[in-house]
Amino acid sequence: MERLSFGYVKILSGVAAGRIGRYVMDERESGKAKIYFGYHNDSLRFPNYRSCKVISKTNLTNNISKQDLIDRYYSVVQELNSVDANSNRKVKKYSAQHTDLITECNIIRGLLRERFSIALLNGEQADKNTILLFSFMDALWVNDFSLGLVEKGYDVAWNDHEESMADCKWIFKDYLVRCGTFIFIATGNSIRQSWFMDDFRYFKGLAGSGPHRIICVKADESRVPESIGTAFDLRNQFSDIYYKNFEALIDSMEG
Repeated sequence: MERLSFGYVKILSGVAAGRIGRYVMDERESGKAKIYFGYHNDSLRFPNYRSCKVISKTNLTNNISKQDLIDRYYSVVQELNSVDANSNRKVKKYSAQHTDLITECNIIRGLLRERFSIALLNGEQADKNTILLFSFMDALWVNDFSLGLVEKGYDVAWNDHEESMADCKWIFKDYLVRCGTFIFIATGNSIRQSWFMDDFRYFKGLAGSGPHRIICVKADESRVPESIGTAFDLRNQFSDIYYKNFEALIDSMEG
């Protein structure tokens, strides 16, 4: 039997199977735990232990994989979209259940950013380390793309530009030490932001100082700036042409 630790947990079975929450305290002498569905720096709602769900410890695990997080994130986003469209019969907009979904979404987004942090990369294997530069609004697309790279043996880190960095050149220098490949995800959300071309020019200009690869991936119908050059066309995710071009991308990274 797994020894459960305080912190983030996944529910294993029942109607809440797959949900991600935080084990914050024990229910009095019952073999059960109080689970809070909110991220530790979630600004939407401060921890209110009276709102916790009580769940048997045998139905919880601390073993949460990247695949678990991505699968649950997709499910939560789909449910939130149905609430926004007023097509969800079980969850009404602005209800307590709606708030729970939003706070759980914040948990998952926060945990994904932690799991794909550059700080977790092994600097001694920079040739297998890859950083993705993208807009946080494209997280759903990036999730599956990241898993594809992981399955090919690459360690992946993210810069989703959700937080503004006024002076981030020191961070970029850390990127150059730790990573061999930089992949820019070109979409309507990212291309229109000033950081996209600024970052691309910066890394392109430094690529000659070491064995670094600067790659652009086209993830939607938006026009990629001509100054970028060739971009790998990965628009139709999960299609045959997507997988063909994805293999071509891997070949270029290993060539």
